[in-house]
Amino acid sequence: MQQAALLVALAALPMLAIPTRARACLLRHPRRALALLQRLGPKACLLAWLPAVGDPLCAVAGWLKLPFWPCVLYMAIGKFARYVTMTALLLWVFPGRMGG
Repeated sequence: MQQAALLVALAALPMLAIPTRARACLLRHPRRALALLQRLGPKACLLAWLPAVGDPLCAVAGWLKLPFWPCVLYMAIGKFARYVTMTALLLWVFPGRMGG
């Protein structure tokens, strides 16, 4: 049951970043995010997992009209890596207390 919940969460997380990317036309572009995205292209969306930085990066990716599906793929990889890392850290800090 826990594996199913994890799979659903991992599948849904990248979808949550898509509306942010779509709202890009409503935002003014932050200069740092703009420079990073122009230099790295869709690969910069790997940083979508970062708090306070990830959502603006996704928005600027949309504003720059970077390729949609590569951006979604890189967002998914970044968010997946974040939650795998967080889960591994929690299991290391609290061994035997999780997963009942």
